[in-house]
Amino acid sequence: MKQRKIFLGVSIPKDVSKRLARKMERWQHLPFRFTKEGNMHITLLFLGHVLDESVAKICMQVEEVCRNIHAFDVDLNTITLVPEQGREAKQLWYMGEANEELKQLRMALEQELGMFSVEKKVFRPHVTLGRARQHLWQELSEIPEMKDSLSVFLPVDSVIVYESVFQKGEGLAYEVLAECPLVY
Repeated sequence: MKQRKIFLGVSIPKDVSKRLARKMERWQHLPFRFTKEGNMHITLLFLGHVLDESVAKICMQVEEVCRNIHAFDVDLNTITLVPEQGREAKQLWYMGEANEELKQLRMALEQELGMFSVEKKVFRPHVTLGRARQHLWQELSEIPEMKDSLSVFLPVDSVIVYESVFQKGEGLAYEVLAECPLVY
């Protein structure tokens, strides 16, 4: 039985992903695997490997949740290393402050999909811009500060069901399987 690597997310408008890509250019020499412009998104839930025949049901469940939630905005404003600046950093994020509406959307999706999770006190929206190549990052003689700002109010008006697909010669690509609009 074929399995597909599925996750739920919020898309990033092309103009924002272009601006982020330009900001990241100055760090291209560092040992990071940077996210391709077309792959930028906010992850809501990672479902993992899902049987092919379950994908249609998941899409319907996500649509059902979205029919009951109104569109809203999230405020993204900071580009920074996480968990912190320095040798311990593992990823470069574009993030914003905790957002209660996004947290409620995520919890509704978890409940509908029958996922068990401990309630998170804080759910900070973020876009993963890159992942450190740890062995090379640790070998740098001086760890650079990777921090910048870009203030954007991002509309959350749909939830995307994505499939993560490895394409030979291209690397990872995130294909849209379904776009489920929220209520206006």
